[in-house]
Amino acid sequence: MVRLPYFSLPNLLAGEKLVPEFFQGAVRGTALADSLQVQLADASRRAMLSERFRAIHVALRCGGAAQAATRAQAHQPGLTMQINFWPAWMRPDEAHWLAGDGGPR
Repeated sequence: MVRLPYFSLPNLLAGEKLVPEFFQGAVRGTALADSLQVQLADASRRAMLSERFRAIHVALRCGGAAQAATRAQAHQPGLTMQINFWPAWMRPDEAHWLAGDGGPR
């Protein structure tokens, strides 16, 4: 058996308790809502969480996109790359539902 001090991914990645953890029977709508309300009401806590999550994001990314672009350009000088954040099955011009009005942007 493995014993971990935390089981939620944000806490495991941070190595400290950043967010409350709810296990099995404790996962109730009211408990989650109450906990979230406490987290959102404290401006200094929100700022701290934002900074810690940004640091985790940067650490996980490790500049992967820039490294891949550098490697690709080293093999094909003059190569230009376009970064596409849309899933392969959806192009931005087909994503009119994201505008919230149901029609094209």
